[in-house]
Amino acid sequence: MASANRANGKCPDAREAIKKNWMTIMKQILKTILITGLVTSLTSFGTVAQEHGHDGGEKAEGIDLTLKQMELANITVAPLEPRTMNYQLYAPGEVKSNGYTSYQVSPRVDSVVLRRHVALGDHVEKGQPLVTLFSETVADAQANYNIAKAEWQRVQKMGRTAVGDRRYIAAQSTMQAAHGRLLAFGLSEKAIGKLSGKRGNLGEYTLLAERGGAVLTDDFHQGQRVQSGDALMELADEKELWVEARLAPTLQVHLPSGSKAEVRVGGDAFS
Repeated sequence: MASANRANGKCPDAREAIKKNWMTIMKQILKTILITGLVTSLTSFGTVAQEHGHDGGEKAEGIDLTLKQMELANITVAPLEPRTMNYQLYAPGEVKSNGYTSYQVSPRVDSVVLRRHVALGDHVEKGQPLVTLFSETVADAQANYNIAKAEWQRVQKMGRTAVGDRRYIAAQSTMQAAHGRLLAFGLSEKAIGKLSGKRGNLGEYTLLAERGGAVLTDDFHQGQRVQSGDALMELADEKELWVEARLAPTLQVHLPSGSKAEVRVGGDAFS
């Protein structure tokens, strides 16, 4: 050690030689440790493989659990039997009016909108005026009805015996046809009964609500000309609504009759 100290103090080459010798010794020690570990691992692996080879013909043993362990793990044992599987499907939906109870208000002849009596969102009762229209065709029908009604009243006053069966039946049929035509154009019985003696309002008629409900749409303007069958308003009873759910077309699911559905709107749930 004294010689080494003198070498370290006097000669740098001697110090380098000692360092290299020390590194060589450490490498040899590490190699020995690695080889020893590898041999131990191979020996253990061979022993395990041999044990499995001897036990190959035996069945694997199960795991025994106590009642307390099963309770903690929430494990229950029951006989295997068929059961109904309950599952949930989530789908976006849209609230719509009941297509079976909603009513569409539309003119039955080409007309011009004169004035509206209700607006979008209003709740109406059955028989309430909705919109007043004007039509030349309705004006002609109203005039013909007045003529037919006057003739029928004259014939009735004279009597069937005096005018004869032919004229009596013809006057009655003409009046009934004129009355039916006005009904077909959308006039109510009350409106038809008020026609006698009126001349200035010929051609005007008002569409009434055939049922109570809320006005969901009113796609028209005053002064607008509308065609026969054009939708002016839609009335819907909000007591019973539909929810149209949209499921992916690729989703194969069987929904039997009576399946429970829950509708969530905001924080409210309906079922």
